[in-house]
Amino acid sequence: MTNITLKTSTVALLTVGSLLAAPAPIACWHADGDVQPDHGGKARTTNSVDIAYRQGITGKAFSFNGKSSVIEADLVLKSPEITTITWSVWIKPTESTGEHVILSADPYSHAFTITNGQLSIYCEGRHRPIAPVKWGVWQHVAVIFAPDHAIVYHRGKSATIPLRGTDSSLYQKNLFLGGWVGNFSYYSGLIDEVAIYDRELSQQEVAEIANGRSGSKHPSVTKPTEKSQEKQSHVWTNTEGKAITAEFVRVDGEAVVVKNGGAEFRIPFAQLAEDSILQALASAGAALIPAAATTLRIKVASRDTQIDRWGTGEKALVFFSHTGPMNESVVASINAYAPLFASKYSIFLWKYPMGKPFSEAQKALQSWMKGEDSKVNFAGVATEVIDDIRAQTGIKEFLLVGDSLGAGILLSDYAKLTAGGNVRFVLISPTEPFSPPAKDLLPLQNSILL
Repeated sequence: MTNITLKTSTVALLTVGSLLAAPAPIACWHADGDVQPDHGGKARTTNSVDIAYRQGITGKAFSFNGKSSVIEADLVLKSPEITTITWSVWIKPTESTGEHVILSADPYSHAFTITNGQLSIYCEGRHRPIAPVKWGVWQHVAVIFAPDHAIVYHRGKSATIPLRGTDSSLYQKNLFLGGWVGNFSYYSGLIDEVAIYDRELSQQEVAEIANGRSGSKHPSVTKPTEKSQEKQSHVWTNTEGKAITAEFVRVDGEAVVVKNGGAEFRIPFAQLAEDSILQALASAGAALIPAAATTLRIKVASRDTQIDRWGTGEKALVFFSHTGPMNESVVASINAYAPLFASKYSIFLWKYPMGKPFSEAQKALQSWMKGEDSKVNFAGVATEVIDDIRAQTGIKEFLLVGDSLGAGILLSDYAKLTAGGNVRFVLISPTEPFSPPAKDLLPLQNSILL
């Protein structure tokens, strides 16, 4: 469709927005009858006391009695790359007084609490109240601790707190859910869908989790839907801000067909607001979501590897990841990519093979962090991947998404890839040791740089 291209902000929502909608946590507790984390590999529950289960935001939730209930987990993050962490959690607190710890690092250096009726964070030796708590209702909260700031997202609002930027104790500690044994400030109420990330989530990512739109159980939830006789109805807004409520019927070329009062109406995309265009594509794409991937075999840097293809679309969205969890996140939230499948995209995911140049990445990054001039030469890698996909599928139009290491791999072949035409890029946090020297970089065209 002509109005769904990288020349509009709509594409940024279709690609980057979908990519970031379901970030992979390093640890996640769904609380469905088990105190052990369900996802990630950086944590394990070592102790739990008096944990019961009640109806949660989805499935079951942990129930804490406010007197002795607590879950203790190993979450030791020693990597020098980790400078920021995000806690995401759904809570339904019971009204009470005093201090009640929801999540805390051990020892008690960083925490998310309810203190005197206020949602608060504890860091740098003191409590910082954020907003009044809502008693007895489910609410999503995300807390970000970075070296020089903290951010709390709650009920559609955010608060940013400047920090001194000297305390790194958070990143090498264990985690307590529902209290901290050392100060007896036990939480009373329900906790569900706890997810820990080793980076700062964006406002959009937090909104996706809070609104239940980031896919099924990884790491977010689908919020409970209220019973309605118009389950298929949506609000459709035009470019002038006027809205109607109607059922989605189908996408017809560059228009959406809706049904209201028994009659069908065709609304051109040119007359619709951007979010309504995405809504139409998501509704159309829901029926196109593949149940499984097909596999292609390719050679990269003289080594065999495989690429998983999701969908049968005539355009390719190819991910060049930084680490494995990025691919896991895409697969686990494949439903979030419905607009892309509706726009005739296939999604391609692949893992870097063992050996050079990929095996040199970690060492180069560590040297670079010490101030040394260290580079890895990835020239030719991206070209090999795209040429093989072209040869095996006949696809001619590509959208290439690279994150950190992946962005460097794409930049290393940027001139060759752009020379072929019909290639566009989303480059996320390009990292210097993986990228060619700045003097060798061409001006970016047909690209989004984040």
